[in-house]
Amino acid sequence: MSPLRTMFMLIIMMVCVLLVAGCNDCVYDNHIVNVVKISQNGTPLWTRVIDTGIDNRVSGFTPTNDGGIVTAGSISKKTGSCVLKSQPHLIRFSDNGKILWDKIIDSDANIADTIIQLRDGGFVVILNTGEILKLDSGGKTIWNRSIDTKPERSSIIEIESGELVVASSFLMKLDSNGTILWQRSLENEKLGEIYSIIEMKNGQGYVVNSFAYIPNWSVYSIKFNQDGLWTTASLIADNGLFISHPLYSSPKGYSNIYSDSKLGISIMQFNNNGILINKYPINATRYVIQTKDLGFFSIGDSDQSAFKLKPDGTKEWNLTFLHSEWVDGLAQSADEGYFVLYDTIVPLDMS
Repeated sequence: MSPLRTMFMLIIMMVCVLLVAGCNDCVYDNHIVNVVKISQNGTPLWTRVIDTGIDNRVSGFTPTNDGGIVTAGSISKKTGSCVLKSQPHLIRFSDNGKILWDKIIDSDANIADTIIQLRDGGFVVILNTGEILKLDSGGKTIWNRSIDTKPERSSIIEIESGELVVASSFLMKLDSNGTILWQRSLENEKLGEIYSIIEMKNGQGYVVNSFAYIPNWSVYSIKFNQDGLWTTASLIADNGLFISHPLYSSPKGYSNIYSDSKLGISIMQFNNNGILINKYPINATRYVIQTKDLGFFSIGDSDQSAFKLKPDGTKEWNLTFLHSEWVDGLAQSADEGYFVLYDTIVPLDMS
């Protein structure tokens, strides 16, 4: 989740909590989430709308191994005049858009920030209070652990051993039962907070991306060894711009999508030793992901189009795609189609 989106959501939550009965203006923006699946060739397949009548948000999501998707976010209910209470909310959709399960998590948390699917078909969810939940494929909770911190944003991966590594303002390793094995800090405040992590090949450790607000939204690529100890850090961008795209594994190493004040949206490719081997711009927007064929899928900022690019940046196809300004995210499905999640915003009278 991007920093600006995180800040906006926190402000909304604070307003919802602090509003009291009898306020003069109880109208605010109500978010309705649209989940759209597009085929590999750019044909729209289905659209599902998450709308319970009161504010619905999606903060994280993950494609599932059956071609579907799971969304993680929040659902709200009215608890008084001008007062909303949010709860973590998960929905699993099948490959054809059928809802397989819909889960509201009973917790002190109000948002499910991050979700991934595991190799056994289950899921791991991180809540904004720092709770980590393991679910089975049907959405049933297997275990619930607290990591004693409230991460503003976080990433989690399942490594080859089946253990879990969480990255936020720290690095943490858990076994498959949720027991914390170790926790490491960055030990360098200027490197900021981690927002994406991948496991390197051949047991070489981990690579993360982090950003720091000072001096100008500097973005770093940092390497850790297998024990989570920081080894090297490289500055990726220091231009006052920031987009929290994930890291991507590739046959030659890994790559990163980032914004550059001169080149626009650009790609940096690294080998397995973390050495930069290629850097080039692509004609895409901030809403862009890398695809399994090492090409790109992007959705327009203002021209309301979705398009697929080849690895060299040339266009394969595009389609007219109506969406609001607020795109929650993009993903490629297991069957090599694409998901687009975006908000429709309508006024809601809370009085």
